Amino acid sequence: MTGHFGPKRGGYYLRNLQNTVYYVRNGKQVARKLGKIEKPATPAQQTCRQRLKVLSVFFKPVKAFINAGFAKLVAGTAAFPYNAAVKYNLQQATVGAYPDVKLNYAKIVLSKGNLLPASNLLLNKEVDGLRFTWENTGMDYQDRYHGVMVLVYFPEGPEALCMLNAGQRQEGTVFLALDALRLQKELHCYLAFISEDRYEVSNSQYVGFMEEIN
Repeated sequence: MTGHFGPKRGGYYLRNLQNTVYYVRNGKQVARKLGKIEKPATPAQQTCRQRLKVLSVFFKPVKAFINAGFAKLVAGTAAFPYNAAVKYNLQQATVGAYPDVKLNYAKIVLSKGNLLPASNLLLNKEVDGLRFTWENTGMDYQDRYHGVMVLVYFPEGPEALCMLNAGQRQEGTVFLALDALRLQKELHCYLAFISEDRYEVSNSQYVGFMEEIN
């Protein structure tokens, strides 16, 4: 029985033993088999792989939002917020079959929780940025002080602008300054609320999109 230790990651070494890699993840030991897949992928497998690919492209620049939005959902488990976000969005936020899988931006969820969502949420383009507005209905005292998280995603790049402390729910509005060049690009916007202790969140809401100006 032979094996060797590989690079040190996160304070632990990876151990390769008879085509199995052992490592510690979130304090728990994990074993994974190594090997090549000999059979050609089925159409369903190709579709699943492309769904994962298009989601990973979207999620790469928005990890900060995901980390805040799915933290509670994975608390006490071996999963990471990114894993939970992929699992939740894999079916509902992707459409089509290989080789034409695409994202449904309106169905993407970037946070999952029980806080009260925004009412009558609107997006408006101004000369020097974007304004998010909502109505404060059905709030209790604590709801007033929930923080606001906003995200603007630009498919070109891709690129994302993320504000995790954009304001307070009670204000009913958030302004995100953007330069003229970005305001001419296609963009998609999301908003969620987060508690003062940064633990509880609301489900994220798709606020809307702006088409590219040619």
